[in-house]
Amino acid sequence: MIVCAPWATEAFSCLANDMDHSDCCRERGLPPLCVELCSGNVTKIDFKYFRCVDYFNEYRSCLMKGYNVLPGPPRDVGVSNVHANFVLLHWSPPEMLGNSVTTYHAYFRPIQPSRECESKWFINNLEVSYHGVYTQSSPFVLEKLCEDTEYEIYVQAVNKHGTGDPSARVLFRTPSIVHERKLEETSYNVTHCCVSVQISPGCMPLCDYNARMSHVRMLATTCSGELPNILRCAVGGRNHQPCCQRRGVPESCMSLCAGTFSSQATPAVCMPYIGNIMMCLEEGKAVKGLSWLAALVDRLSVVMVF
Repeated sequence: MIVCAPWATEAFSCLANDMDHSDCCRERGLPPLCVELCSGNVTKIDFKYFRCVDYFNEYRSCLMKGYNVLPGPPRDVGVSNVHANFVLLHWSPPEMLGNSVTTYHAYFRPIQPSRECESKWFINNLEVSYHGVYTQSSPFVLEKLCEDTEYEIYVQAVNKHGTGDPSARVLFRTPSIVHERKLEETSYNVTHCCVSVQISPGCMPLCDYNARMSHVRMLATTCSGELPNILRCAVGGRNHQPCCQRRGVPESCMSLCAGTFSSQATPAVCMPYIGNIMMCLEEGKAVKGLSWLAALVDRLSVVMVF
């Protein structure tokens, strides 16, 4: 920086491109001394500006924002499937330069955490710091949360030029484990459904939320004829097609979201979307923990024709 000091006026004026980026720099936490660089009106550089080196990423980001090459803030940020230790975070791409986004940064932190929860987070000047996670697309599962705790979260979009403005902050609260267990006890019971439609005793292990994968593999061929009824019980009489449409499930597989099979819903076509279908079943409160379904369909792909 000092080597280039004689050309400071020209350099910072060119970088600013005849715009004052001071407001952006203040928003991103630059100290007053360094905000002077953001105005483009710099007449002299000396050793005191060395502290601004630590803020050059933020400074550069504000320049890129002024050039209108950064994506806007992600839209429709929200959470669903809120459990004691995890939630499903989802959002929509930015309106501005949404097609240029390469990744998303999600930042979250607890508000007034308990002592046990507080020990998992870095405290800076009595303020809980954010944890950051990176993902290429929505939705994203936030894990290892503390029970019975309120959280704050926001998302930023990133492209090859830098990081855009943050989304609106969203607050959510995780339930206590005791409360979650009570909800599970009163939730839809897939086992009772299987009994009512007379699933054979030998296939009943597949109607258990905690079915073992070893049972699934062993029973896949034997129970192929009862898979339609098992799927209907998993769906729980609800139509999950709107959710499946939002999550990109193709029309040929949409019947699975309503609990029926069609001639188009072949394993080869639908297997890549089984995860999205299961997510919709969970979101609809119809099932919880039926992770075996994807493996079952995969296993049956060689023994049955839909």
